[in-house]
Amino acid sequence: MRLIDKEPKIYALPRAFHFDGEVMRAFLSIRLADEIAAISRASSKGMHFISSTGQKLLIRRGYDGAGPQGWANNCYVHQPDLEAVLHPL
Repeated sequence: MRLIDKEPKIYALPRAFHFDGEVMRAFLSIRLADEIAAISRASSKGMHFISSTGQKLLIRRGYDGAGPQGWANNCYVHQPDLEAVLHPL
């Protein structure tokens, strides 16, 4: 597998923090689901997206247990840790 990123090394600051069960299925297809599950945290609380003016933009419901894809539907991760799994130096 080959990944392409404009940064030659792992970017030290997080640029993303969340993925869902469908993304975990993609990680499963490249045999990295267990390793990524070990560095991520599932949450059943869901998320509320709020604008800078306090307007509610989107509410994403949480799920207890596995979501429809067989994995937690809300997973949080520190992106540099995820990149280290996907692109070991």
